[in-house]
Amino acid sequence: MINADETRPPVPRGGRINADETIPPGGEKNGGGTVRLVSGESVGDSYVIHSPLQESGKQSRVYLAKRWGKSYVVKLYRDGWRPSPRMQNFLTNVNHKNIARVASCGEYAGHYYEIYDYYPEGTLGQAGALPGTQIQNVVVPSVNEGLHELHKNGIVHCDIKPDNLFFADDHGRVVIGDCGISGYAGADGKLVDSIRGTPEYAPPVKAILWSASLSPAYDYGSFGLVVCRMLLGFSLFSEYEPHLLDRYDLF
Repeated sequence: MINADETRPPVPRGGRINADETIPPGGEKNGGGTVRLVSGESVGDSYVIHSPLQESGKQSRVYLAKRWGKSYVVKLYRDGWRPSPRMQNFLTNVNHKNIARVASCGEYAGHYYEIYDYYPEGTLGQAGALPGTQIQNVVVPSVNEGLHELHKNGIVHCDIKPDNLFFADDHGRVVIGDCGISGYAGADGKLVDSIRGTPEYAPPVKAILWSASLSPAYDYGSFGLVVCRMLLGFSLFSEYEPHLLDRYDLF
């Protein structure tokens, strides 16, 4: 039986832990190719592609787009991935200052896309160490409120990390983004599924056949590792080899 209290952090199958390595639902089986958008191409309701963004990764390609003079982010997912209708409905209708709402979504050339507001102030991942007062007064309250909204709706984000947390309001607010691999918990408050998220910010869970029991506590475990990163200026696990994490009880 899966026991979320046992400690064994999910890690890649080889090599160093990489903060950019997001594991989509179902592990590697959904990691097919995707189309590439070019400048001037139009997606959805007149969102015109401007340029690719460096945040593009294994799960998707990310682009800066313009519509009526306003900037947006177009996230075009790789083959075979799309959220459930229930999740899609939540992401397009949520109205919370600490959660990035999906302004539009659909399919383009057979690939699912999401369009978000653009946050030009960047992510926590692009910042170095932050002052303790900013972490206490801005980061912690913002993320806590955003997670509370997700969790009360039965959603486990599954990939809380600095690159998914965006600054807004002149660094006076933080917004949780990239809910693409989030999932709904069952009646017991847990999501039993393939391990999701980024190994560097994945809290300890017992993994069986690359599956785990995830709950809202999983998101807060990830957030604790994020706070350590923002205080120290570096991740606790960025230089660890996976086999060392298996060998030592770090928690």
